[in-house]
Amino acid sequence: PSDRSLSVDEFLAQTRPQTPGGCVATIFDVRSPGEFQQGHIPGAVSLPLLNDDARAEVGKLFRRAGPDEAFELAVRRAYPGLAELLAEAQTCCSETGCKQERRTDASVESASRSVPDASAAPTQRALVYCKRGGLRSQSVATLLSLHGLSVHTLQGGYKAFRGWAMAILEQSQPLCAVAGATGSGKTEVLKELQRLGHQVLDLEAAACHKGSVFGHLGEPPQPSSEQVRNLIAMEWAQLDRRKFLFIEDEHARIGSVCLPAPLYQ
Repeated sequence: PSDRSLSVDEFLAQTRPQTPGGCVATIFDVRSPGEFQQGHIPGAVSLPLLNDDARAEVGKLFRRAGPDEAFELAVRRAYPGLAELLAEAQTCCSETGCKQERRTDASVESASRSVPDASAAPTQRALVYCKRGGLRSQSVATLLSLHGLSVHTLQGGYKAFRGWAMAILEQSQPLCAVAGATGSGKTEVLKELQRLGHQVLDLEAAACHKGSVFGHLGEPPQPSSEQVRNLIAMEWAQLDRRKFLFIEDEHARIGSVCLPAPLYQ
């Protein structure tokens, strides 16, 4: 239903604390694992309706035979896994974010949990999106709704979120770069500034890399450049434009990650 489909701003607002107590809304990305790995809304749980091979197969049939045949194939590929998908979603929601912490990127494992209106019914709440807000998210939303979850989808899907992120990063923000040689304690300075209540964005933490030749040691695998842009955009949206944002003076590339160009404009 259209009233259960939200704009990007409305969708993201549902992921923020609203009242003390209550359940946690879980974001489900129902695209394929490969799509999720390339980039996703920070805090989302991967709940693929189709795996990578099935998605590729459906896509080829769509181009060759059209949407009707492709849809029928998608249904055949998805149907055997629906019971497992439903159980996974219900477990994730009932654990109020515990499983979300395990399945999402470590750098934002608690950033996107939400506390919804305690008076809402049913109590378990889910936010669902796919690539463009089409059949994948609508199908999963219907399935979850039929089994007692309160579900909203994202208008335009992940593509709309990416457009939102690009627009957010174009918003001007006064910056103060903390510079110094490798090992001079720039990260410690940022932590102290944050402790004192200043706005701080830790680019190295987002990129899972310390920025030096051996900066990958002791860090989890680096996310994609696209995912780092998503992470930074989520932080950028919460900033006070009247105050300085402190960042470390970094190159445009940290390890394998290319930082968003607006940071250097």
